[in-house]
Amino acid sequence: MILVSILLFGKLRQPLIIWITVPLAVIGTIAGLLGLDASFDFMSLLGALFLVGLLIKNAIVLIEEIDQEIAAGKAPYEAILDSGVSRMRPVVLAAGTTILGLILLLTECLLRQHGDHHDGRPGLRDPTHPDYGSDPVRHFVQGG
Repeated sequence: MILVSILLFGKLRQPLIIWITVPLAVIGTIAGLLGLDASFDFMSLLGALFLVGLLIKNAIVLIEEIDQEIAAGKAPYEAILDSGVSRMRPVVLAAGTTILGLILLLTECLLRQHGDHHDGRPGLRDPTHPDYGSDPVRHFVQGG
């Protein structure tokens, strides 16, 4: 992955800046697990991988925009500030939707640990429910 990002940028500095976020994600994951007194199981690993992927994606987009602004003639400091401001809203919205989705998964995992994970309702707790595929189709057919 590091080699792919080096080939993508054609330089060493940008991928190095991007991949510095990975240890920070590991530190955040460990702190979160210790703070919640949770174990490092499959769901934790999946969440950590999602976190690393999200951080790398955000870093790549930000670094690429900074490089474009510098190439357009802006001073590096101004390019960093302008790129950070223009990328703030999309990053916050993406992080917010991810957090909301993970809160639902967290409650699902906590309920499963206590043994009362099924309340008879379809939805997040029953991913094989047939409405998942038919809801968008019904919405379209009904003129939604």
